[in-house]
Amino acid sequence: MAVDLDAVDLLHVLREELGDVLIGRPVHRDAEIVAVFGLELGLVVRIGEPVVPEPVQVGELLVRHGVRISDGVLDKLWRYHQLLRKNNGDLDLTRLIGFETIAQRHYADCLILHGMMKGRWPSPLVDIGSGAGFPGLMIKLVSPETEIILAEPRPRRVAFLETVIRELGLKGISVFGHKFTSKSFSVPVQGAITRAFESIAITLPRLGNSLAVGGRAIFMK
Repeated sequence: MAVDLDAVDLLHVLREELGDVLIGRPVHRDAEIVAVFGLELGLVVRIGEPVVPEPVQVGELLVRHGVRISDGVLDKLWRYHQLLRKNNGDLDLTRLIGFETIAQRHYADCLILHGMMKGRWPSPLVDIGSGAGFPGLMIKLVSPETEIILAEPRPRRVAFLETVIRELGLKGISVFGHKFTSKSFSVPVQGAITRAFESIAITLPRLGNSLAVGGRAIFMK
C-alpha cells in the first residue's frame, strides 16, 4: 500500500516547529488536529493510493486560502511546481513534500501578500534569503512589472532559481548568489522582503548600503 506524501509531511511540519520528533507507530487515517504547547497544527494525514495533482487543484487550494490568480499566473505557478518537485529529490530546496502542504505553506503564504499590498510593490525589491524563491518568485509571477532581486547564497538553490527564471521566461528578475551583508550588497533598492527567521534587528543593518531613504522593509513573521 502506498503512502500519500502529505502523510510524510507530518514529520517535516513538526520538526520545523518543535525540533526532531519521532513517531513510533502508524498514524491513523484522518488524524485529529495536533495541539502541542498551545500551538495548533492543522494536520490531516491520509494513507492510501497517491493522487497526482493537477493545475486546477493549485488554483482551488489557493482560493481556499483567500488567494485568486489569473489563468496565466496559474500556468506559470504550475510550471514552477513541476520544476520544484523535479529538483527537490534530496529535500535541499524545501523540506515540505506534500502537494497541499506546499500549496498552503509556500504558495498561498507568499501570494496572499499581493492583496495585502494592493498590488503595489516597491521596485526594485530584494528578497533576502530567497531559498527556492519564496516569496520573491511568487511576487514576480503576480507582479511582472516589479523588478526583483533574489538574494540566496547556497549554490544549489542559486542554480535552481536561475533554471526557473530561464524556463519560465521571466524578465526583470535576477539572482544575487552571495551572502547578504551591507558590504556585499550595495544595489539601490526601494524595498526589501524576507521570509527568513533571522531577527529584524540583525536583518535591518544588512540593508544599510542598499535600501533607499523612505524605502520599505517587509518581514514575514
